[in-house]
Amino acid sequence: MRSILLLPLLILSALPLAAIPSQKDALASAKRDAQGVYNIASRTKDQAKFLETIIRLQEVGAKISAANQQALGSIRPGYPADVKSKQAQQTWDRKIGDIRRSLDDADREIRAFIPPAEMTPAGLRAVDAFIRTLDKAIEAHHNACLNIR
Repeated sequence: MRSILLLPLLILSALPLAAIPSQKDALASAKRDAQGVYNIASRTKDQAKFLETIIRLQEVGAKISAANQQALGSIRPGYPADVKSKQAQQTWDRKIGDIRRSLDDADREIRAFIPPAEMTPAGLRAVDAFIRTLDKAIEAHHNACLNIR
């Protein structure tokens, strides 16, 4: 009976060591919804839907940037309790530096997107490249969330 009562305390004590929650599923779902509209627009050559798609994809990019900023904000100064040696601290500093760089790079790529005004082959290529950028940014967010504690 006593061990049953201690189990919730054990679980609660391990929570600070857990990774922060990733928003990968919600972000990927929003991207898939926007990409579905894009696929319809590109098949039907509908300019209005194409422009709607660009707005939706930019909204997804804004959501990813917000999630990345939340992840960056959850990085606490100092070292976790299990990081004691100088070498472990250097490794931790490198790891946090890599996380910061990957999230900043993802945000920079999202902000660099220049939306095409017309549904030309170049415009379609630009949107396809932006969709790949969003995929990479979602993965960078997810990986960072798994490694921040």
